[in-house]
Amino acid sequence: MPGQAVRTSPQAKTKISAPSAANDDSSGLGGFFGSLFGGAAAEPLPGVNPGDACFYKSAAHGWIPAAVKQFHPSRGCYDLDVKQSVAPESIFSLQPGASVEYHSVSANRWIPAKVVRARPDETFDLDVKEQVPIVKIWPAPSQGKLGQLRKSVNAMDSVVLRQRLESQSQLPLPPEFLQDSQSLALSELRKAMKGRDQAVLGAAIEKAALAGVSEEELENATQALQDLEEPMWRYDPEDHVHLDIRSAPVVSGPRTKEALLAGEVFRVSKEQRGADGVNYLKLADGRGWVFEKKHGVG
Repeated sequence: MPGQAVRTSPQAKTKISAPSAANDDSSGLGGFFGSLFGGAAAEPLPGVNPGDACFYKSAAHGWIPAAVKQFHPSRGCYDLDVKQSVAPESIFSLQPGASVEYHSVSANRWIPAKVVRARPDETFDLDVKEQVPIVKIWPAPSQGKLGQLRKSVNAMDSVVLRQRLESQSQLPLPPEFLQDSQSLALSELRKAMKGRDQAVLGAAIEKAALAGVSEEELENATQALQDLEEPMWRYDPEDHVHLDIRSAPVVSGPRTKEALLAGEVFRVSKEQRGADGVNYLKLADGRGWVFEKKHGVG
């Protein structure tokens, strides 16, 4: 029986049938934002209870998402899941009515919003959008150009980040920012490679390139992105007979001098459904076309 192509799984891809919470100051934007923030012990924040989501103003990273664990009345400070003994002024509460900014994908910018309610699924209803994850929310108001840059970094907005980095008139960048942003970009790049999301990985690669991450790291990430964009298939025929490669997406089309061998793994740059209902696969290496299976023969 003629064989068929099988897309493989992310690991073997076999179908030609188809940060530590203990310390938040170890890496990231470091001293660049550190001078912007600080604070001493203060009165407890009304309505901030254990289990509530909030933002913590880190000396290393600026505002970061957090969750309240407990309040210490004797010291007037909070323990969060990302930091212990936090002063109230270093906490931004996401209580109803809180003024925030929401990162709109359609508008490709941060827009003003207010918190309406917290949902059981750990998202938030805003007055401009419902069920918003905390990663798309930012305390308002933004803090000028530095705040815009920081939000671009956290939102992985590579286009805005490039504009900020390239425009010396908008924001001169000290050397320590470039060093710390490189560390942050590398960390996010490696995380994106594990996440296997094309859009996130593509943005992470752009940001890493801008931050000066090493060529080796960029090459590894680019290869991972190619793996996602061009899925791997394996020719797995029951009769172990080779499959002639066509020069066009037609079963009866002209055959090239190339062929797929039984068990061969290959990348596909395009899938195309023919008028005959057959799914044709364009080989990413430019050798031509093969078909997933031929009607009437399996």
